[in-house]
Amino acid sequence: MSEPMKQMRFETEVPAPLSVVWETIADYGRVHDWNPNLESAELLGGPARGVGAKRQCNMKNGKDFVREVVTAWDERRGMTIEVYDGTMPFERAELVVAVEPLGPDATQVVMDMRFAPKGGIGGTIMGAMAKPMFKHMIGKLFKGLSEHCATQHEANQPHMAGARAI
Repeated sequence: MSEPMKQMRFETEVPAPLSVVWETIADYGRVHDWNPNLESAELLGGPARGVGAKRQCNMKNGKDFVREVVTAWDERRGMTIEVYDGTMPFERAELVVAVEPLGPDATQVVMDMRFAPKGGIGGTIMGAMAKPMFKHMIGKLFKGLSEHCATQHEANQPHMAGARAI
């Protein structure tokens, strides 16, 4: 009998418009550009975005990885990602990502995570330890996402070089 799925919710406000945040998250093969937990990521065939997009995310430690597939896609609103293989301490995992505008220059990002630790006594112990680990990793992910999106947003703003107030 497998252990019930553990659930966690993470939320943050990103200082950038929905369009910038969504394009950053939706660029499925470039997640390593803004997620500091990752060394690299690569698409594994199929579409580059949307349902069926697959990627492998290689962790910074040089040994761990996860393979993920998009199972649901709602353009400019969210996606569901299923972890189907890897070295992380869970049998299966699912991440539901939702984005919502909070105004012209701010977006709320919500990540609902469900995971089942690998079986046995080791899995039970790992399940208890996983929540703090995921909280730390998602915190770093949100910080990286916020910084990346803020930089992208700033780069897209018209600048008036040499302008003076009169």
